[in-house]
Order: sequence, then structure tokens, then C-alpha cells
Amino acid sequence: MDFLSKEHKAYAKHCRLWTAAPEDLEMIRVGILGCARIAVKTVFAIKQVRGVKVVAVGSRSQEKAREFAVRHDIARFYEGYDAVLEDPEVDAVYIPLPTSLHLEWVIKAARLGKHVMVEKPVALSGAELVTMLKECFLYKVAFLVSSFFFFFSPSSIHCLLTLFWLPLKKKGWNHVHAP
Repeated sequence: MDFLSKEHKAYAKHCRLWTAAPEDLEMIRVGILGCARIAVKTVFAIKQVRGVKVVAVGSRSQEKAREFAVRHDIARFYEGYDAVLEDPEVDAVYIPLPTSLHLEWVIKAARLGKHVMVEKPVALSGAELVTMLKECFLYKVAFLVSSFFFFFSPSSIHCLLTLFWLPLKKKGWNHVHAP
């Protein structure tokens, strides 16, 4: 949290007090594909939201994943991104990988029934973006762009998750498996 100013930390603490999830709210468990610097800020943002928890991280290097997991209090770490996608305790994935890798990992995540939050820029072309959106629609998973998380307060993020992810989850959208 060293990258945040004192005012940002105070605001985050204030927002946590007002981000109360209903008692029956099911936890949304997030896995991270990669240990990019931007992922640190996103982990911090996710920790401010009740009802959402980062439960796994994967990296090309198991040591790097372990260090990231220890530093950010994440329960599981993996060598490789596929292992995060195959983790049955992960409902959604955050993808802070280079843009050239987004298409591949969004498709893999969607086909395994994982909701997707991708870092910006989302795609290398409009055609790639359309492909990602079609895959997410086909496999009935949510598709979010991570920058939207920084435009809203934690209470707004909670509302977005409640409005978009939870209704999909209740409809069984997180139980989709690849054919």
C-alpha cells in the first residue's frame, strides 16, 4: 500500500465501512493471471470490497507467484496460468497480462466458466474484442474491463458486482464447462 497517499488510504478505510454486503451474499473468489505491477493496485481494490476475495495467483515463475501470494495474503499460488483457471475455488479471473495475451486467456477462462476482468487496453483490434465478447456470451460469463474498478468507489464496485456477476452466478453461469 506504499503507492497510496494518506488521503487515499483514509478514503479506502471510509469506503470499507459503507460497503456492507448482505448476509446471504455468496463470496466471489478471484484468481489472478500474472504478477504485473498493476495487479498490486487491483488486489488492493478488491480487498476493499466485501463479498469478493482474491484466492489464487499464477505466474510463469512459481517463485514469483509465491512471493506475490505471501506479500498480498493470497491463499494459493501456481506456476502457470492454466492452474489458476483449473482451480475449482476460482469463480472469476483478473488478467493483467500484456495485451497480446488477452485473447488467448480470455477464451480459455470463458470456456472453463470463469468470469473475466481484463486489464486495459483490452485487445489489439476490434476483431479481437468482438471474439472475446462472443466467447464470454457463448459460455455465459461476465466480461469486465478493470479500469472501471478505478472509476468507482468500493461501494459502487460492490453494486456493479451485485448487479452483474451475482445474477449471472444465480442463473448458473459460473457452472459452464467447455464442450
